[in-house]
Amino acid sequence: MGRRSLASERKTLIIEALAAVIREDGYEAATLERVAAQAGVQRTLIRHYFGNRDELIKEALVHITGKYLADYTSAVENLPAAQSIPALIDYLFGGQFNQRMEDDAVIDALIASSNQSDAAKSAVLQMYRTFEDTVSALLERAIPLGSPEGIKDVAYAMVCLAEQHAMMRSLGMGDCREAGLKRTALALIQTVIAHKSSRHQRNAT
Repeated sequence: MGRRSLASERKTLIIEALAAVIREDGYEAATLERVAAQAGVQRTLIRHYFGNRDELIKEALVHITGKYLADYTSAVENLPAAQSIPALIDYLFGGQFNQRMEDDAVIDALIASSNQSDAAKSAVLQMYRTFEDTVSALLERAIPLGSPEGIKDVAYAMVCLAEQHAMMRSLGMGDCREAGLKRTALALIQTVIAHKSSRHQRNAT
């Protein structure tokens, strides 16, 4: 495998410096000057690679989202269709999801700042849309004749459940509710499967 480019290494260094500042002192403290000092680079280098603070924030969440997508792919995406739904439920609600605690702290800070910052709001929204689209794509493959609207609805519900469950788990409550939540998630998916079956029967008559 070839060596990563210098530009890629520098961008990653700057993004990680941004994350470190946010974790330590919050979103408002993450000025370009502070990030540059944390990364040990000139402020002009950040402007060269990212343009401004808003674009740096967006790139940082893309970077974090990529880590989660890599985790998801290794756990779920390459499985046969028959195994993909149980694997998805285990991934989202069995403790694997949202286990990158340092990245979660950055995401939480950006969510908290989204009411005051359009850049943070836009970046967080794009992250969740990517998450929803990823779950939708898996369900579409596993249930090829499922209702597109139903699949989208279920994917959104799964995103909401996974996020809230991760938060409840961090409070010490999630583990004792895990089995019931998995049953509930499967029931949601089965509504799409049932709709597919009924539609298939209508078309056959």
